[in-house]
Amino acid sequence: MINEKYTSINTFKLILFLTFIDPLLFTVHRMLKYLDIIDNSYDQYKISDFTFTNYLLLIFVCLIVFIMNLMITKKLPRDLFKIKISKTTFYIFLLLLLIFSIYLFDIQQTYRPRYQSGSITTLVGLINLFNRTLLICLFVIYQLNRADLDKRIFILILICSILMSDGLSGGATFLSLVAFEFYRYRLKQKIYAFIIYGVISIFVMDLVLSYKYIFNSVSSEGFTFFSFKYSGYATQFYNYFIPRITTHAEQLYSYLNADLDISNYFYLYNIIVESFQNRLKVIFDYGEIFYPKTVAQSIVFSIQDIDAPGGSSPGYVLSVISFLPFTIFFVTIIALLLKQVSFRMGEKLNFIQIAGFFWIIKMISSNFLDMLAIIEPSLVSLIFVYISSNVYFKNKIN
Repeated sequence: MINEKYTSINTFKLILFLTFIDPLLFTVHRMLKYLDIIDNSYDQYKISDFTFTNYLLLIFVCLIVFIMNLMITKKLPRDLFKIKISKTTFYIFLLLLLIFSIYLFDIQQTYRPRYQSGSITTLVGLINLFNRTLLICLFVIYQLNRADLDKRIFILILICSILMSDGLSGGATFLSLVAFEFYRYRLKQKIYAFIIYGVISIFVMDLVLSYKYIFNSVSSEGFTFFSFKYSGYATQFYNYFIPRITTHAEQLYSYLNADLDISNYFYLYNIIVESFQNRLKVIFDYGEIFYPKTVAQSIVFSIQDIDAPGGSSPGYVLSVISFLPFTIFFVTIIALLLKQVSFRMGEKLNFIQIAGFFWIIKMISSNFLDMLAIIEPSLVSLIFVYISSNVYFKNKIN
């Protein structure tokens, strides 16, 4: 009965945050710009003109997605299946995670595969993708089987996240992991954890800020502790950070304002089909690539007006509404994941934990449109993360 109560509360909070974080961040961003609290000269992306009508439409769309998610989640079963593994198997995967993380840390001192176009076809690119997916899976398994695992497991997962960090997003992942775990400790444990994690955070933030501001791919030096000149980049970081975390919200608003190319349903259909064909051409090495290569790249072209090598994931709500009904499958998988996590947690989640959780799984919840191309690494990641929420240990009685 208690588990059922937590399932309902946690699921409601998770869906509420997932669907309404965009209008919240959009409101904060536009208010800060209106009050001249942030410097517009640091803007990387074009933003659509504000109208109150479109703002109401933004909220209304999020409300529709919220209700749809609640209805779908309510109908879905929990514990749809169970996968039982031994602790030895879990430890083997944890060891693989650690080995690959050390390897990536070494590589990333001079080369960052996540930011290099075409790196997915290389060994280091595949390892990078595999390791990021494995990190999420092991984190989910640990949190849902916490009673059967030593807390030192989390420390190893945290160390791996630090080793894999290659920019500010890596620092956010570290803080998200810590935030989620911290609120599961008892009061005495929280005191010690606050001190330990606080000290570690100094080194982690120095690492990721160095990657962001002083990284030089030509140099053999990736970073040096405490080499980052915080005072020199403080203004730049502040004026970059807030617009960056509101990217999905601004993209959704631009979509509703018909300022994105993908605002046209038929254009979106064509680019998804072309994206599938592009992937086949890369795999079998034939033909010319269509540009923009992906939906994410098309979005960057629309909001930056340049042919960028990378892309920007659409975000959850934009992914869902822009290509209905074809995105319902992915909504269902996410709903199954959220319901299973809510049920198995055995305690209420607060909104800090929820925010952390969604940042951790961002790579599988914010880019359904490119998943529709089928040959897409994040689709594989989405399926494996959901499977991990159904993993139990063999020695546990269920």
